Amino acid sequence: MELQGWEPDPFERHQERWFSEGQPTALARDGRVEVQDPVPIGEASVAVTPAPPEVPSADGAAAAIAATGPSAHEVPTLPTDYSSTPDDAVTLHDFDDDEGLVPAHRHQNGGGWVAETASVEPGVFVGPEASVFEYAEVRDSAVVVDAAWIRGHAVITEQSRIGGDAVVEGYARVSGQAQVVGNAHVTGSAFIGDSAFVGGAAEVSGSEVLTGSSRRTDRDSEVGNHDGSIAAYPPPTADSSPASLHGDHWAAPTTSGMAIASLVLGLVPVIPFVGSILAIVFGAVARKQVRESAGRIKGAGMAAWGLALGIISIIGYTIIFVAIIAVGVNGSNNSNSSYEYGYQVGVSAATDQHNVQAQSGQLPSTSPADAQDTCSQGGFGSVADQAQAEAGCIAGYNSVAP
Repeated sequence: MELQGWEPDPFERHQERWFSEGQPTALARDGRVEVQDPVPIGEASVAVTPAPPEVPSADGAAAAIAATGPSAHEVPTLPTDYSSTPDDAVTLHDFDDDEGLVPAHRHQNGGGWVAETASVEPGVFVGPEASVFEYAEVRDSAVVVDAAWIRGHAVITEQSRIGGDAVVEGYARVSGQAQVVGNAHVTGSAFIGDSAFVGGAAEVSGSEVLTGSSRRTDRDSEVGNHDGSIAAYPPPTADSSPASLHGDHWAAPTTSGMAIASLVLGLVPVIPFVGSILAIVFGAVARKQVRESAGRIKGAGMAAWGLALGIISIIGYTIIFVAIIAVGVNGSNNSNSSYEYGYQVGVSAATDQHNVQAQSGQLPSTSPADAQDTCSQGGFGSVADQAQAEAGCIAGYNSVAP
């Protein structure tokens, strides 16, 4: 029987060496550290008696998986308690992504492979056949099981579950209690949230958003192959909108109610100042909602317009308010000036009347009728308020004692 797998190093340079088709390869290891060590020249053929095969015992999600070659995901025997693995242990692992061996470790909760460049929190479960690599992040209580792959800059959070042969990559995000299983492929900047379900051989790509209880299953396409290829997907039709391609399974983004309210109040501020202030507040809140929704909420344009119109309204109302006050003050000043001018005219007219009477030997005398006759003739020039000037004139005329 030809050797296939890890065997004691016949050259005694390492603890174990990988054998393929009965021949030793350059892949060797000491404990958990895998290294490349070329076979010594002239020693390509080595007779090694194969040990009787061992069947590792199954223990929950950490059941051992038989290795089939240097690129296999697992080594022949795996411990069932990965929490005892030293944190600083360095292992080289091939994720079958054409990048060769990279530093990686088995996750303490489940035993799945995690690249050193990826980030997986302790509370996450990564099954022994699952892989998280490149710059992916898995946080909170998320579960990655079966032969699922999380790669690229993908982010898996909360109580979401990735299983089967599913692949989540690119800048995709999966959160809430969403599930991605089967041969599903999630890529681009797609977002899967709430209780959405993606299964079969479905593909979610670009900036698509699946939330609520949306379901996407497409068993007519084969996508997300682990060798990096993506099989043909149905070609786009004349109407290639998400709704036409996926029908009821597509969940359209919702429009922010705050954005609508902001725009309405910005255009028609029911109560001066108050409506404008609400337009600004609602617009700011709506913009934050849209920014943090990962595409699930739209309305950024309406929110921006509402915010801008609210600010413009406040500026406009302020200018109008200041102008009204200025006009009132100026009118009051004009009225006072007209009255004072008329008063002086009345005093002067009454004084002149007394002088004339005295010169003619008459006793000086004036009456309200004389004041009315004298002041009603005008003669106040270009004063702003003729009525106030006439009233001042009568008062001034009557104030002069005989």
